[in-house]
Amino acid sequence: MLVSIIICTRNRANFLHDCLSAIAAAIRMVPNGTDDCEIVLVNNGSVDHTVSALESWSNSSPDIILRIVGEEKAGLSNARNAGFASAKGYLLIWTDDDCHMDNQYIVTALKFDANDSTPIIRGGRIELGDENDLPLTIKTSTTVERWSKADKSARSKPLSGVISGANIVVRRSVVNLIGLCDVRLGAGVKIAGSEDTDYLCRAYTKGMIIEYVPDLVVYHFHRRRTAEQGQKLLTNYNIGAGAIYIKHIFNDFDLFRPFIWNIKNALNEIKQSRNLYLPEYNLSYKKIIALNIYGMFLYIRYLILNKF
Repeated sequence: MLVSIIICTRNRANFLHDCLSAIAAAIRMVPNGTDDCEIVLVNNGSVDHTVSALESWSNSSPDIILRIVGEEKAGLSNARNAGFASAKGYLLIWTDDDCHMDNQYIVTALKFDANDSTPIIRGGRIELGDENDLPLTIKTSTTVERWSKADKSARSKPLSGVISGANIVVRRSVVNLIGLCDVRLGAGVKIAGSEDTDYLCRAYTKGMIIEYVPDLVVYHFHRRRTAEQGQKLLTNYNIGAGAIYIKHIFNDFDLFRPFIWNIKNALNEIKQSRNLYLPEYNLSYKKIIALNIYGMFLYIRYLILNKF
């Protein structure tokens, strides 16, 4: 098998038809794609009509290989790990059940991979799928960006948001080197974010290149439209970020630097007596510091209770 597209879902049956159909269109653009590509759909304990929705879609697309994997243990990292274990492809593509893949995505991913001589984690552009959704969880830069430990990239710019779990391509050999996702992180568990950033940090410390390319495109239909929904999402991200900072502080101190930058920005907020971050979501640098510290606490607590 050449390519495995891994999707994790939980109680989002109504999202699946459009998500899978977009991937199927991209598979059909690949020479021999319907034989060389598979979709690995991890059902993470759904209790809605996910099973019947998948059966219906599969019956309507008999040319596409869809393998359904069950993972009852809640958590996006648990689900992704189940997907890794079940995937048969040489090239693994991660995306989300609320994303639609551009129909040139897989062809483009294969072209990039053909020119790679070193292990790379590559991700791409995430456009807003619906203009009514908040402009969050997207990245629309048209500039190629690279991070590597050899260049000390993390000394001047954070790894968070470099590429996202909604749009990542890796060789299986890279996953074998880095390992599985950290099940203490990600949607569905107490530290509900940053499992993808953690993966990038682990790759970075191993000397791998992390690359953002605008040619790999997915469209995100996340359905968040209120300030409260945006605030909840950003809260989870910043709790997760705190866990990442403390987890990797001794692996490479540069990965801890964003917390120091947040402290400096918070002090500047106090000096200016105003929110310098995202007042529209009631999220200041001072609040980010508190969320980061809470994430550190949760991660250390988990380690202690589970004896590391």
